[in-house]
Amino acid sequence: MSARTRRLFDEGRGVCDGLEGRLRYELRFTWLGGMRILDRLEQAGFDVFAARPALGAADIPALVWGAVSWDRPKTA
Repeated sequence: MSARTRRLFDEGRGVCDGLEGRLRYELRFTWLGGMRILDRLEQAGFDVFAARPALGAADIPALVWGAVSWDRPKTA
């Protein structure tokens, strides 16, 4: 069910590398946060009525680490 969304996220990932400065990092945080929300949706069986997936303070270290250690995707 989430395969299409993951594929679209993967296709758009390069946009984060096409920018300079602060905006590059803001897009990285947006991309990483979106992927974490997608992971949580999958874990909850897409039942958003039981519990709405959200990011919180506990997610900040992982998001910061992901943004600063960002690798460009490998091309074939």
